[in-house]
Amino acid sequence: MFERINSLGLGATHKRSLFKVAVDLMKADNQIHGNEIALLGQLQEACDMPASGLEMMHYVSLQQALDNLLTLSDEARSEVVACLERLISIDNNIDSREMLLFSAVRLALLPSSSAWSRVVTSSNMNAECAMDQMVYLEQELCESVYRIMDDKYQSLLLTKALSDAGYKFFFLPRVIAELQQRWSGFDEGGDSLGLLRRSLEFIAPTGDHSKIINLRSVLNEMTTSTFYKVVSSRYGIGAEQVGFGAFVMVKIQDDYLLNDDGEVLRHADFLCLDVSEAMVERILQFLMAIARPNYQLSYEGYYRLLYDYLGSESKIMSSILVDRHNDFILRDLDSRKVRFESAPQAKSFYLLLLRYGRAGIDQRCFNAAIDYLTGEDVAPQVESGQLDAVELKERLIGIGSDWAYLIYNLMTLYDAISTKDEEQRSFVGRIVSILRHRSSLKNYLNGGFCGVYDLDHKESYCVQFSNSTRSYYVDLSPSLIWVETAEGIVPLREWSVYKKLR
Repeated sequence: MFERINSLGLGATHKRSLFKVAVDLMKADNQIHGNEIALLGQLQEACDMPASGLEMMHYVSLQQALDNLLTLSDEARSEVVACLERLISIDNNIDSREMLLFSAVRLALLPSSSAWSRVVTSSNMNAECAMDQMVYLEQELCESVYRIMDDKYQSLLLTKALSDAGYKFFFLPRVIAELQQRWSGFDEGGDSLGLLRRSLEFIAPTGDHSKIINLRSVLNEMTTSTFYKVVSSRYGIGAEQVGFGAFVMVKIQDDYLLNDDGEVLRHADFLCLDVSEAMVERILQFLMAIARPNYQLSYEGYYRLLYDYLGSESKIMSSILVDRHNDFILRDLDSRKVRFESAPQAKSFYLLLLRYGRAGIDQRCFNAAIDYLTGEDVAPQVESGQLDAVELKERLIGIGSDWAYLIYNLMTLYDAISTKDEEQRSFVGRIVSILRHRSSLKNYLNGGFCGVYDLDHKESYCVQFSNSTRSYYVDLSPSLIWVETAEGIVPLREWSVYKKLR
């Protein structure tokens, strides 16, 4: 599992730092799994770390360990993060505390986020700190942050996202405003801050009460820069440790380290995110990193429709593309080709029916067209090879009857779909064959569409025959048909051939 560790060129300090981070992750959930211990043993072997190296690990803070690992190349740091992820996944149960710590380590190490993420260690943790709060701190005024917090939409987005993840956002100006507003309704002897003042007398440490007496002026003069100094003093975090002028900070773990005298001292580790720019995006990136996977699935309403479609029994209506080879391609079913018998004639017949829509073409129109093409006005010219197809089409337009337009339309479509030339002697014979064998072509077409198992509403694609009107029709919207041309793919109605139809 750790074969690549030896190829990263880690020095003794790097290996000790990696092991420090790994051990912190292992104990983050307050449970030790047998597989984790076995894995740590494999990591120790891969790092070739002696027992003395393990002892030195207890003198190294998480901040020092990560600072050491940051001196590695981008590729090496990415591999270190991957190694740590394999470690925490070994017990198949990543605790929320474990995920929080790993996410902080990941943000601090990966090249994509290390410039604005940093883990700092409190060297003198003499005050409690809640892990469910994120605090905004700044050394000097950062206007971009205040623009975001003054924007109701962005402020609400940020506050809600943090709340959903279980965090309260401590933004000092807002906290002060809330304190003043919350107690303004309690008037004790003309003092709107009376309740807050009395509460502080009970809960604040005894000593200098001048701040409590002058509470209003103290609140009005309190700035985030002042509060930053309060936090850094109580937690023992120097400005040079963070390196950001404006940042948010969240506690990620308690820790205990040995000092030079071998004494065990309490420390705490914090993740700091530079929010002098892209404040909302960076905080949301942190929240997404710590989000635990949700393995529950809804199975109702639209979810069920989606799952049924994704399942083996799923069916779907698909648009049809008539490609450059005149094949019918189902675009929404993995570009599957529909196979027909007597393909050119069947496809021409299908496109012809689409032109007539739900009204269809009745039997009398078909019969009249056949009679004309096999009659004395056309048949002798076909037999002698003297038929001029262009002249015939002009004659049909001149006649202007339903059956004349039917012949004209079918000739136009068949000429485009087949490889037959209008001037060939057999061309008119093919047209007659289509008109005469329409029932067989109907069966060929329907067999092709019905052969596509996962095509939904096949009846819409199939050729129908109405007993009441004695008509053939296709009840499919032409908007589902597309044609590939030399200029690109166009809707059927925009196809140059289709526009010629009468």
